[in-house]
Amino acid sequence: MDFAFGRLLRYEQIKTVIAKTYESPTVPGQVDTVSFVTQNSLKLDQQGYGAWLSGGIGLGRHVMLSGMLRYAKKPSVLADTIGQQLSFGTNFRYGSHRYNFFIETFYDQESYPLSEAPGLTLEQKFFALTVGGDWRISHNVMLSFGIRRMKDLDTGTFLLQPMININCMMR
Repeated sequence: MDFAFGRLLRYEQIKTVIAKTYESPTVPGQVDTVSFVTQNSLKLDQQGYGAWLSGGIGLGRHVMLSGMLRYAKKPSVLADTIGQQLSFGTNFRYGSHRYNFFIETFYDQESYPLSEAPGLTLEQKFFALTVGGDWRISHNVMLSFGIRRMKDLDTGTFLLQPMININCMMR
């Protein structure tokens, strides 16, 4: 079992733009403006916190069952308020050091009060199901594959997302 608590950071990209105005050399009295970006930076905003609980248990030599629960208070860019997020998931994995297969489920629910309309909230709920596996092709190369189905529980829409990775471990 593992428990963690921490601050949530929001990253905002800031661009510093400098504009220079000058009189056109070809048309007297006409003013031209040239804009160019001089600096890109990230602003870290420490609004919110989160707590996580995760753990796993082995069932025999080839099976592992794990789970995660997370609660967070975090800001919303759309609602401009602090809201709540509740997430939980489970993972069932079968295999060995050479190959393994997994089924993973994940549920996420966010809720933000609207500052313009007291008593109303902006909510988003989705569910994800992922099926995949890992195959160690050689000592240094591993192929990870899967397909994820994400369903928006509010609108009923879903997204299928194929996943594939080739990992090369340099030793």
